[in-house]
This record gives sequence, structure tokens and C-alpha cells, in this order.
Amino acid sequence: MAEETGGTVEQPEQPLRVVSVVKQPDVVNPPAAKPTFLIRRSLTYDRYLNALLYGDYGVGKSFLAATAAEVPRMQRVLYINAEGGDASVEHFDMDIIDISNYTQFARVYEFLKVHCRYRDSYKQDSKNKEARDKLRRLEAMFREVDLDEIDEPTLYHTVVGDSLTEIQKYCMYQLLGITIGTFQLDATPDVPELGDWNRSAEMIRLLVRTFRDLPINVIFVCARGETQDQHKRFHYAPLLPGKLGNEIRGFFDVVGYLVSAPTEGGEILRRLWLEPGQTFTAKNRFKDFDALYIDSPSMAELAKYRFKEDK
Repeated sequence: MAEETGGTVEQPEQPLRVVSVVKQPDVVNPPAAKPTFLIRRSLTYDRYLNALLYGDYGVGKSFLAATAAEVPRMQRVLYINAEGGDASVEHFDMDIIDISNYTQFARVYEFLKVHCRYRDSYKQDSKNKEARDKLRRLEAMFREVDLDEIDEPTLYHTVVGDSLTEIQKYCMYQLLGITIGTFQLDATPDVPELGDWNRSAEMIRLLVRTFRDLPINVIFVCARGETQDQHKRFHYAPLLPGKLGNEIRGFFDVVGYLVSAPTEGGEILRRLWLEPGQTFTAKNRFKDFDALYIDSPSMAELAKYRFKEDK
């Protein structure tokens, strides 16, 4: 019992209780989520040309596409050669990639995606060492040279795919498990089924969309396909399977149909149709182009209308 002292009851001594005070962290607003879309002004972004050039074999489509190398606004050009021959464009000053399968084409896209990102950073700030070094390393890797050999990185502003018809065939070969150079020539390849054609078409749609959306001028070359109507008239469109030949034109700002014919003097006249006719498809989204075609065409002529707002 507690002892009484002078009428006062002393309480037993209690042990000291230590209460730890936990400081609450400052409340910080979490970073805002990245928006699902961005608003931009129509004239405040870089302009690029995306075009599909089609026509009969030997009419000069590859040559026309390669003239982009002569346009300062489109330099430097990366030319993707899928047809195994570049004799008609070998005198143009540009870089060439030879491909023989669909996977290689996909890797070229991945290279360009990274290249364009660092290219734009380097153009905005030429002292950006990270961007410059990344561009040099990428170039050295794919040229198979030492890094010291790349003093200033090459900046690509145009890519040419020649041709989309051949690339689609590589796509189908991949779906069928055929590798050019290793597949036995006396073996019978599988016949594509409906599902293969559908998958191939979707892969080509995706390919064109992804290349088109790169911040770079994109030019695809395509062979000419033809169909015959009930009146025995031929109708021409890009040579791609099924409805893809007509559908693909919606992916581009310019679809040019290239033809050639001898003149009375014996010279060859080349004409690029940019408006559709009764028997062929063509289009352009040039605001100030009020003609139907361009004779003796070059990419400089197309660039004049596409980049007119820069002048």
C-alpha cells in the first residue's frame, strides 16, 4: 500500500515513456500523366514529303525517286534497295542498303526511328555531345567501320523504299518460312492460304504507316498492276495483292503514276500523273498544284510544291 505522509498519498514512480514522433513527409503532387494526344499549330512543325511512285517496269521510277539526292531540302538520302539492282541510280550521291528479306527492312525502320530522334536533338543543339556520339556510334555500327572514321555523323532526311512490290513478296516469304539463298530451288514451296494473304496485307499496312509517320521524307516505289473491265479496258494501280493496291494510296500525300512514250523526235518523254484518269489512280495534296501531270519529273519539282511554305 502507498505510505501516508502529512495527509498526502505518494504515487509510485512511473517509468518514463518515450514517444517517438514520426515526421510526416511533405505532400508532393504526383507527376501528371502524359496526355494521350497533343495539340499543335498547323504551321509550327517540320514538313516532310511522303509519296508513292508507281509505273511499269523500266519506266524510270527508281531514277525519279533517286533525284531526291539532288534536292538540298531532302538530303541526305538513304536508299533501301530490295530489287537487287541499282544500276539506274548508282551515280547519285546517296547511301544504299541492300536487303533480301523482310526482317532486314524492319531493322532499317528501327535504325531510322532512333536516328531521327538524335538527329533532331543534334540539329537543335550542335553541342549536344550525347546526340552526336549516339549518331556516330549508330553509323559506325552499320557501316562496319571504327568510330574514329566517323568525324561528323550523317543526317538523313529522306528514305526511299524500292520497291514496295518486292518488299511485299519478302513479307510473304517470311510467312511461308522461305529464306532466299537457303531454300532449295528444287523443293516445292507452300502455296499461300487466305490467312497468309490477310496477314501479309496487314503487315504491309503497318509497314507503310510506321514509315510514313517517321519525321523524314518517305518515298516508296511500286510496280504497276493492271485489271481488265467488262469492256476490255485496262485499269492501273500499284501492284499489290487484292484490294491493297487501291487502299494503299490513302496512306500517302502523293501517289504518282509514271509513264513514258517516244516523241516524234525519237526522245523519250516521261510524264508523272498526279491526278487520276479514267484508267489509272493518282493523287496529290498540294495546295497550289493546279495541273494534271508533270513532264520530265524530278523530286525537285515535287519538293517545290511540298515545301513551298518554307520559301
